[in-house]
Amino acid sequence: WKSFHVRPEDEKTANDYYDAVEAERYSNSNAMRKIQEQLTLRAVELARFPLGSKIVDAGCGSGFSSEILREIGYDVFPFDLVPVFVEKCRGRGFNAKVGDLRKFPFRGKFDGIVSISVLQWISASGMSEVAKVAAEFWSHLKKVGKVVVQFYPKSEIELMETAKVFKQVGFKTTIVTDNPGNARKRKAFLLLEKTHIRRA
Repeated sequence: WKSFHVRPEDEKTANDYYDAVEAERYSNSNAMRKIQEQLTLRAVELARFPLGSKIVDAGCGSGFSSEILREIGYDVFPFDLVPVFVEKCRGRGFNAKVGDLRKFPFRGKFDGIVSISVLQWISASGMSEVAKVAAEFWSHLKKVGKVVVQFYPKSEIELMETAKVFKQVGFKTTIVTDNPGNARKRKAFLLLEKTHIRRA
C-alpha cells in the first residue's frame, strides 16, 4: 500500500506547523483527543507494561496520551519538541519538558517508551534521522524494556525500512498494522523489545 495525500510533515517541521493557533486548535479538539486515547490504549495493549512502570511519552503533544498512561497507573515522563504543547501538557499536571525523539530531556533508563503520531515528522527527513531516534530509545531503555511507536508512514516500504532501522540497533522488532486494507482506518505500530546485547 501507499498513501498519495500530502502530509504536513512533508512540507513543514513540527515547530513550523504547530504555531500558537494550530496548537490551540489541536489541544481543544475532542476528535483528536479521542483518536490519541484510542491509539495509546492500543499501544499499551501491545506492550503490556507492568503497572507502576516508568513510561516516557515521546512526543506528548498537549498531553492526551500522558493522561491515559497516568490513568492506567504508570509513572509518566512526557516531552515534546513544540514548546506550546509542553505548556499545555504541564497544565494537565505533568512535569513535561521540551525535547526531541533524537535527544531526550530526561536522564536515566525507563521501563518503556510510547510514541504516538510523531515519528513521521522525523522519517520525512530520511532513515538517517530515524537511526538517531532508534539509538536514543535504546540508550534510555532498561534491559527488559519495551517501546511502542505508532506513526503514519507514506507507504508499506517506508514502514518496513523504519522497522529495519530499529532492528539494526538491536531491538526485536514486530510490525503491527491494524485495518491494513482500509486506507482511512489503517494504523501502523512498531513493537520494539530490547535485547541484552546491542548489535555492532
